[in-house]
Amino acid sequence: MFDGINEGDVISAIVVIKSVLKQTTKSSNEYLKLTVNDGKRDIPVFVWDIDIFSFKVNDIVKLKGTYSKFNDKDKIDAISFEKTNQKIKLPSLSKNEINEYIEKYYALRKKIKDEDFSNLLDEIFDPKNHIWEQYITAPAAKGNHEAYLGGLLQHSITVTEIALSMKQHVSEFVNQDLLITGCLLHDIGKIKEYEYSTCIDRTTSGKLIGHVSLGVMIVSRLLPNDFPIKKSNELFHLILSHQGKKEWGSLVEPLMKEAVILHQSDMVGSYSGRFDKNKNENKNSLWSNYDENYNRSWYLGSTIK
Repeated sequence: MFDGINEGDVISAIVVIKSVLKQTTKSSNEYLKLTVNDGKRDIPVFVWDIDIFSFKVNDIVKLKGTYSKFNDKDKIDAISFEKTNQKIKLPSLSKNEINEYIEKYYALRKKIKDEDFSNLLDEIFDPKNHIWEQYITAPAAKGNHEAYLGGLLQHSITVTEIALSMKQHVSEFVNQDLLITGCLLHDIGKIKEYEYSTCIDRTTSGKLIGHVSLGVMIVSRLLPNDFPIKKSNELFHLILSHQGKKEWGSLVEPLMKEAVILHQSDMVGSYSGRFDKNKNENKNSLWSNYDENYNRSWYLGSTIK
């Protein structure tokens, strides 16, 4: 929304209202602080004349306002709101890009020789379970890496490919079938963590439970009764430990070589996705704006000649 926009410019955008909070200035004047989303990010909007606002949470409106920054953060001072039937266009991979990643999925799937893991993937993604369509559509995040429709599929394939590349150099004592299955399923809980009807946001389940536990719940629900306990323990460990450290959200820390490879591959995929997002938003800059999610500014100059 803010590409090429300078402070003081008047902008218009189709947004969904996510929250409305009435507040009072030091001089006892009431105003509204809104959080809206344009399909890509949450944006704070200040309504100094509360009479111009008569909408509720989840309404989609056409917002007109003045762009500025406060404490180096984007904000909009509202001028007007207008009800609209227009839909918010969410960021998304193209159909061709999604189809390319689907082909990569099936190529990776064919590498699995273990019948238990192979049959498990077939069961999870059986059309009757309505998981496959969510898996290839859901975002991988709200605002970090691959925060667009198709992002979960892209991230899962990327992590699996990185893991197999890493495995070539540390191949001894690695169960490749377990590794591929764990990589493909490590973030499957995100199909329940995010909703994306009007904007990408976390669901109640996502906030209360988180994608790691949701992923284990999804897989365990579809696990065949005769699935070997040794293999299920190892697969669940990969899902539970893929974030690496407990302070990073991992329920357990990696205790298997396959789990370490998955975690490191996930880190490379996530950091690369975040870097690429910053690079695309600041193509001609040496440094990105401060990235609050990663607590740093990214140096972007290594590929600038």
